[in-house]
Amino acid sequence: YEIPKRDWSSDVCSSDLSGFLGKQICSDLRSADFEVVGACRTKLNAPNTSVNVDLSDTSSALKVFTELQKFDSVVYAAGIGSIEDCEKNPNTAKLINVDVPVELAKFFVSTECQKYIYISSTRVFSGQTPFIEPTSICDPTTELGRQKSEAEKLLLKISPKSQVIRFSKIWSPNNLLIKNWTRALRNNEQIEACSDVSISPISLENASRSEEHTSELQSRFGI
Repeated sequence: YEIPKRDWSSDVCSSDLSGFLGKQICSDLRSADFEVVGACRTKLNAPNTSVNVDLSDTSSALKVFTELQKFDSVVYAAGIGSIEDCEKNPNTAKLINVDVPVELAKFFVSTECQKYIYISSTRVFSGQTPFIEPTSICDPTTELGRQKSEAEKLLLKISPKSQVIRFSKIWSPNNLLIKNWTRALRNNEQIEACSDVSISPISLENASRSEEHTSELQSRFGI
């Protein structure tokens, strides 16, 4: 579907330009005539639309953003989203999933930024309770879920400008599982569905566009 025109200001900063979600967000917003600057750890040859930022060095990252123009909206799409990686390296994961986004939120809401969007996960819940509400008590069972839950609480305390979007599973056309299933079906081979997890997936395209529609949400909870 088409992205409808919204009453947004034009300058948007999106972190994790190299990630599949951050890249898609930047692409969609630019297609909708927003002025977007993507932040990425990898140095890209696009000085007018991207900036090199090492989020593992908070002071360095803040220095970079201080030197840029003020943004009307910021999307923090960076993060360590692997359950396994968070379990193996909890301190490193916490830095990127909790500490950095919180410090960046404090900085941006003190400027002219009107919206700071944090990409979270439904892993903040155990998955044992159906029909979860935004105000439901978080009961994570993984390190990833615990970190996302902590970040949400801290961010929502900082300012009403902070908003949270929770995703379960984002499917992209390049997802290895989907590609293997597609290949197998085309070869008339039998495939086996996942039996150890229940998810409600969303396409990468719709996940990207959902962050724009947060401007329509009236929830006083910011989620």
